[in-house]
Amino acid sequence: MEITVYPQNCISLPPIAKIIWLAALLLGFAASSMAQSGSYINTAQYTLPASDDPYGIVMGPDGAFWYTEPNGNRIGRITAAGGVTEYQVPTAGSSPWGIAVGPDGAMWFTEGTGNKIGRINTSGKISEYQIPTSFSSPAGIAAGPDGAMWFAENNEYQIGRIDMRGAVTEYVVPGGPYPFQIAAGPDGAMWFTAFTYGVQVIGRITASGEVTRYSLPNPSSDSNPEGIAAGPDGALWFTENGANRIGRISLQGDLTEYDLPTKSFPTSIAAGTDGAVWFTGYYQVGRITTTGTITVYSTRIGHFIRGIAPGSFGLWFTGVYPSQIGHVPACGLGLSGNLADNSVTLNFDLGIDAPAIFRLEVRGAVTTKPIPPVVPPHAFSIEWGPIGSASRATVESSLSDPSGEVSCEEWTTVSTGQ
Repeated sequence: MEITVYPQNCISLPPIAKIIWLAALLLGFAASSMAQSGSYINTAQYTLPASDDPYGIVMGPDGAFWYTEPNGNRIGRITAAGGVTEYQVPTAGSSPWGIAVGPDGAMWFTEGTGNKIGRINTSGKISEYQIPTSFSSPAGIAAGPDGAMWFAENNEYQIGRIDMRGAVTEYVVPGGPYPFQIAAGPDGAMWFTAFTYGVQVIGRITASGEVTRYSLPNPSSDSNPEGIAAGPDGALWFTENGANRIGRISLQGDLTEYDLPTKSFPTSIAAGTDGAVWFTGYYQVGRITTTGTITVYSTRIGHFIRGIAPGSFGLWFTGVYPSQIGHVPACGLGLSGNLADNSVTLNFDLGIDAPAIFRLEVRGAVTTKPIPPVVPPHAFSIEWGPIGSASRATVESSLSDPSGEVSCEEWTTVSTGQ
């Protein structure tokens, strides 16, 4: 039975993407909750010169992706087709790091050892602006709702602001610790990560410089909050590199943490176009839905996956050892569920952006209930039963493009725990 679904949540998959549920096998062995046992995502990659070691990345107003090269002291530009152009930063050894698009249509970046904020337009012209505090080590940077750029000073207890004329204002974070990354929140304030040994906080700063700090639940641990981004649910999401977790903080300061199923050591984070949040880590790119369902995909890009940015073809990211730029489709199934009371329930939180074919195949000794005639387009559940004497179900699901090529896939086993 095939049902055409009309998704409402969008990502960058080819038109008429096919959702193929390859199999739901009821086997017969021995947890009342589902644990992901495997996943795959279709990755494209472009190798860069060995000295590049790209870090931050953002999609520019020209449709290309702009990235920083701390070791190469350059700003790079890569087109969707993989064409690379590089621009030397005027200050030698400046270590460009964070990068973001400004309200003026240019890319603004931090110079970690140059102690400057840089600006590059789409023609490649670079301007630089000195930060008043010496050795401030600017790190993350983001556009604010006030028409200025805000940045974190990682060697000072300070947050900086630079307007489009290059005028810099600095605000002290009372009691520290050292700010690292920064993002605009939906409340008109800027939110940032900050940490030092034994002190791990998420901070909020208003346009007038008023700072509020929220300590993580285990402030004495080295959770090291790094990346931060506004999520599709009105909250801020962040990575905890040292604790191997993803965190969420509401605008009221309520904190939730999610342990990752693999040793990802997450770094950067960004909202995808599929209604989920995506993050980078050690050899991995991950996806977490707003309800906390996590999928981790191994990639062929680099040893460490660093920056991440949404754009054409899904999510683009930087990797080092070797130096590469890659992209994956914002493709996910958000698979979770359980096997109990003689039936199996599967929950999905899909990432698709076009009418899709829903196909389901069930094999094994199982009595199935009819597939509902209408399937919700984004998040939905399906229940099968009764399942007889079977106590374990193995489920495999995938998203494919019109040619049949798999974009992403998840498979798992759920059992009764008996």
